[in-house]
Amino acid sequence: MGQIGLWTFYRTLQQTVLLFFLVVVEVHSCPSSCSKCSGPENNHCEACHPGWTLHSNTCVDIDECGTELSNCPPGSYCFNKEGSFECRDCDPACVGCMGSGPARCRKCALGYRLTGSKCLDVDECSDRVLACHSLDEICINTEGSFHCDCADGFFRKGGACVRKQLPGFQDKGLPLCVHGSSGSHGRLLVL
Repeated sequence: MGQIGLWTFYRTLQQTVLLFFLVVVEVHSCPSSCSKCSGPENNHCEACHPGWTLHSNTCVDIDECGTELSNCPPGSYCFNKEGSFECRDCDPACVGCMGSGPARCRKCALGYRLTGSKCLDVDECSDRVLACHSLDEICINTEGSFHCDCADGFFRKGGACVRKQLPGFQDKGLPLCVHGSSGSHGRLLVL
């Protein structure tokens, strides 16, 4: 084979490979929702991937949340995605929900109250009833609950708030300074 024959062979091979590549790309260039198609456009679909349904040669997303296909556990809701769905957790303010946020609750959780159209945190510390039983405790509100801490100068011991002893004071009580008569120096008495 001469140089011209080799050149012609190479050029023909190149065109054949290019043509083969174009045919393969065209056959496999279906829209992402189509599993089988007659062309690259959305309306050329012949069959759809799971999560999609064929309508007028176009694959349309199935809203699994509006069908019995979704099966989300209690305390979550169905969120539709293209070709699928996912279960997302309800807001902490909710006992069961129909979507995201405290306005989509079926019922308010313990520690929350329906205010307007939302389940909002109850501030147990500002209610008229004393949340903490001891006068030496302070109430700390938390999201959906509260807890009691000992007031300044107290610490928790055996389930109760006990006054902290200051250094130099005896356990018997507070010191009392008593002044004697006729210029005598005071003395320290412990009550």
